[in-house]
Amino acid sequence: ADWHYQMGAGYFGSQEMPLAIRELTTSLEMNPEHAEAHHLLGFIYMGRRDYQKALKHFDSAVRIKPDFTIARNNRGSVYLFMERWKDAEADFEALLDTPLYPTPELAHNNIGWAFYNLKDYSRSLEHFKMATFLKPQLCIAHNNTGLAYMALGSRLEAAESFQRAIEKCPDNYA
Repeated sequence: ADWHYQMGAGYFGSQEMPLAIRELTTSLEMNPEHAEAHHLLGFIYMGRRDYQKALKHFDSAVRIKPDFTIARNNRGSVYLFMERWKDAEADFEALLDTPLYPTPELAHNNIGWAFYNLKDYSRSLEHFKMATFLKPQLCIAHNNTGLAYMALGSRLEAAESFQRAIEKCPDNYA
């Protein structure tokens, strides 16, 4: 199973997705509990926007390895794509409760996005601000902070946040 997983990962790296899917599927036929194979298949399906299949594999990866933070993060991202805001929030909150999670700023930004779409602008603002505190160069969090301020009717603060996004990433936000 691990050999087929390695082959699948190699094909993925070479951008040969049908071959990657074949090898990863073979890996899972041999060992249905291969968390990494589930994760990589989920990632491929997420890229293909087949969110149901992606979710199935990310669910398996997290069930098999509850501390598989990248799989949990990717599952949370699929929930965002599917507009399942509460499910996304739960996954990203779980990541924040993981002491060694390496990118809490992304989890905060994603939780903020879930709250923003739930129209809980005050809570979204808290998370966007924490994301920018943890990583000041995270342009999307500055932009999202501006969106939350706009939704709250705070135009001056919104303009300042949008300006920070422009200053930090002029090619993306100009």
